[in-house]
Amino acid sequence: MPALPTAIVSDIRIHSRCSTVTSLRLLAIVMSCILPIFIATRLFHSLARPLI
Repeated sequence: MPALPTAIVSDIRIHSRCSTVTSLRLLAIVMSCILPIFIATRLFHSLARPLI
């Protein structure tokens, strides 16, 4: 049982750089999905405010 956490820790240490790159890539994908929607909503509100 104590061997399992050490194996997981060593696995995490080995894959830490890969996981960092993967998380950054996922973050970039999420930002590229969210950011245009955020900008579009901001633009829509700023354009629709004078009409209302």
